[in-house]
Amino acid sequence: MRLYETYLFVETSYDTRADGIAALATYFDGGNSVGVKIPSTQPITMQYEPTNKGLQKTMRLFVPKVEGAPPAMPTGYGLGVNVSAGELVAVMRFAGNITPEVADAKCAQLKRALSNDGISLASPDSEGVFRMAQYGQLYQLAERKNELWLRISSADLKKLQS
Repeated sequence: MRLYETYLFVETSYDTRADGIAALATYFDGGNSVGVKIPSTQPITMQYEPTNKGLQKTMRLFVPKVEGAPPAMPTGYGLGVNVSAGELVAVMRFAGNITPEVADAKCAQLKRALSNDGISLASPDSEGVFRMAQYGQLYQLAERKNELWLRISSADLKKLQS
C-alpha cells in the first residue's frame, strides 16, 4: 500500500505507447508555457478506463515542483496538467510486458487479495479503472519494472492502520 499526497501531472490520451511518450516528451523538452526543459520523472503511468466506446487510455508523468514558480502549462495539442487530490493505492509489482492478458490477470489477482482482506476499491477503480506504472528507460522494453495500482476506499484506511 502507498499513500500519495497531492501531486501535479501532465497527461495525454493515446492509442499506442510510443504516441503517448512522444506527446509527453514535447512538454518535458520545452513545449510548455515557460519554454524550458523540465527533468523527466518516474514512473510513467497509464490509466485504462473501460467505456461504451472501448478502452480509454491516458498516459501521465508527474510534474516536479519548482520552488517559487507556478507549474509550467503544456503548449502541445492534447496535453493537459491535472492535480491528484492524494490517494491510497494498493500496489502489485511485476516484470515483463504489459499485454491485455497480463493486465487482466494482475488486476484479478490483486482484487482477489484485497477482497480476501476485506478491502474495497475507491471509485472509479471499483468500476473497472486501473493504472499501470512503469519505471526505467521510457523506450526500453527489457528490464522494465511494472506496478499495478488500484485506489483503495478511504473508509478502509482505518482497517489498514490497525
